[in-house]
Formats: sequence, C-alpha cells, structure tokens
Amino acid sequence: MEMEPVKKSFKRSFASFVSNFGNPFNLLFLLTVYSCFQFLPFSQAIKISLLILFLALVPTGLFIVFNVKRGVYSNYDVSNQKQRRSLYVFSLCIIILILTGLFYFKEPAFIIGGTLAAFLLLLASYLVNMKLKCSLHTSFAVFIAISFIPLNIYWSLGLFFFALILGWSRLILKRHTIQEVLVGGLLGTLVGILFDVLIKPYIGG
Repeated sequence: MEMEPVKKSFKRSFASFVSNFGNPFNLLFLLTVYSCFQFLPFSQAIKISLLILFLALVPTGLFIVFNVKRGVYSNYDVSNQKQRRSLYVFSLCIIILILTGLFYFKEPAFIIGGTLAAFLLLLASYLVNMKLKCSLHTSFAVFIAISFIPLNIYWSLGLFFFALILGWSRLILKRHTIQEVLVGGLLGTLVGILFDVLIKPYIGG
C-alpha cells in the first residue's frame, strides 16, 4: 500500500519532465537546428539557429513568464483555453516576423517552408481552440516526427514514440482530454504531411 503513492508521484514527475522537455518551441528549435546543420554551411546554420532562438524562443518564453507573474496565465503550460488565445496571437506575430526576415534574406526554401508549416499549425490550433483546447504539445510532436521522415527516418521513428509518451504525459497531468490529444495529433499529421510535400524536392531523398 505504501508503494502506491510513490508510484503515483514518480509517474507524475516523469510526465512533468516529458511534458516540459516536449514543449512545442523546444521541438521546433530541434528541427530547425538539425535541418540547418545538416544541409547548410556552418556559418549560415549558426545564423538561422540564433535567429530562431532570439526572435522566437526567448521572446515567447519571456512573454509566458511575464504573464504568469502578472496572474494573466494560470501556469507555464498556458493550459487554460481562454488564456492561451493571447499566446497564439503573440506566437503567430513572432512567426510572421521571422518569415519576413527569411524571405528578405532569401534563406533556403526548406527553412522558409518549415517556418510556414509551423505558422499554419499554430493558426489551425488557434482556430480549433475557439471550440476545443487541442493539445499543442502533441500536435507539434507529431508534426516534428513526420517532418523528420525525409531528413532521418530513425529520428522520425524515435520522435513518433516520443509523441506517444508526450500525449500520455498531457493526460496524466490532466492538461488535456483524450479528444484534445487526438485532435492535436491529427492537426500535426496534416501539417506534417504538407511540410514533407513542400520541402522534399529541395533536400533530396
């Protein structure tokens, strides 16, 4: 009987770790960095990686922390359906800014295509969020897994497995229902397939 609370505590701690690590912005950064260093000269890969880091990840992280401190957001997951609307708007504006820079500096088509796909996934999630709080963690995890198919099939399989664990973690933490996780996975699948169709001609394979 004494082991039961320990098991529950461990399961929740593990779920929390997976959920934090599988933050959508972390996964997007992983895809960007891998793609850049795989297909671009080192200096260009560094430039684009830093661009994504300081124009997307850092501002978004600060935006979330600022709103949690102010009490606008209940938690760092922004798991409240109404509260996350402003996060969607902020993130969409950030991606538009990045896309503008990528187009202006004529960066490679697969980088622009990936950023555009991320924008479409966020936009679709924002629209769905009007009715249903779909799992953004799951949608981006599935999107990244499918996106890696033309890049590295072994990474892709590992990411699919991680997406399953990530969906499970969102349920354990009671951040989402099964329906919300499945809808997130469906959105990630649709946009991931679109991404592969768009970028595959540019990377070969």
